[in-house]
Amino acid sequence: MNGDGVQAVRGDTEAALRELCGLVDAALDESTPGLDGLAEVAAGLKAVYTAAVGAAELTRVRTEDILATLAPAPEETAAVDASLLTERGAWTLERMRRRESVEPSAVAPKPGPALSALPAAKLPYLEQARTIDDVIARFDQIIDWAIEFGTSLGGLGYFATVYRRATVAIREKIRAGDYFDDNARMARFDVIFAQRYFDALNAYFHPRDYQAPSHVWQWSFDGHEHDAPILLQHMLTAVNSHVNLDLGIAAMLAAEGNLASLEDDFDRINMLLADEVSIFLDTAGQLSPRVTVLRRLVPCQDRALNLLLRVFRNLAWSFANQLDAHTKRRPDDIAVHDAWAGVLGSYYLHTTETIDRLVRWIADKESRDVAYNVRVLAGRGN
Repeated sequence: MNGDGVQAVRGDTEAALRELCGLVDAALDESTPGLDGLAEVAAGLKAVYTAAVGAAELTRVRTEDILATLAPAPEETAAVDASLLTERGAWTLERMRRRESVEPSAVAPKPGPALSALPAAKLPYLEQARTIDDVIARFDQIIDWAIEFGTSLGGLGYFATVYRRATVAIREKIRAGDYFDDNARMARFDVIFAQRYFDALNAYFHPRDYQAPSHVWQWSFDGHEHDAPILLQHMLTAVNSHVNLDLGIAAMLAAEGNLASLEDDFDRINMLLADEVSIFLDTAGQLSPRVTVLRRLVPCQDRALNLLLRVFRNLAWSFANQLDAHTKRRPDDIAVHDAWAGVLGSYYLHTTETIDRLVRWIADKESRDVAYNVRVLAGRGN
């Protein structure tokens, strides 16, 4: 990535963050009539928006750290630009950096069963995928297992349903031949990207045969051993793992030394992934009615999520360029990035008490039948 590319990523990330801050400020300043009498829910919703700004700014800072290894930052933006943050977002970022809160429960794990050394029910070994059709078959294997197992760990199937739809959409675009610049490369990209997810699952369920999963995937998988997380928390931890760590690695590997030529197709595949997240939210409303209530009362939620994904995408592209530029440092750079993403992912599961009250309010009306939920999300009926 040359200096112009660095500046483009930096500028787009800052623009997305400014827009997100504007949406959040508007949402926090507006009253929400539908939540009259639900003060704790309204407070939780405000805290979620605040945390979204904090996560986006934390991601921007991490992106800037990576970009600095590729090209010097302009003097005026070398330090954290406080003008990009709302007062609420700045407070959240500071809390996240210190890993502490005014609320003692903010970083403490939720009560739940003690985790065993091995998962309660093993997902069968996932064979190496070599084609997109193989990738789809592996997702079917995960979904079938999640439906059969049907308890909290089966919630791993939630992400698999979304990822399968995205993969089918990518396959159809490749077959059409008029969406990507290089169809063969994007088929390779899709397989490499998905295989990192399959490798993480194999490492988690078959630890004697594999090295341990990355820290960020371990956080995500361990969260499924508890009954507490709601659908959105399951998805956020998985998306954080796959986008904030795996996406940049997959892009670097798929490019085979010509990363710059991949950029347009990289953006296109991320647009497809973002579309699937919106579809997930629509379908999740059938299983979690109060998610639908919140989306109707605060319609900017989907836009805010897309802006956050845009910040994550820019981080992944910067990370891919760092790995491509500094080949000797790759293991160390991946380890640092994995640790960073793991910290961010932990906050999706172990929230502040204010957000946790909102989570419990959503959970109260959400279907807790994992097998049924996976069937619905997979489009397999009831």
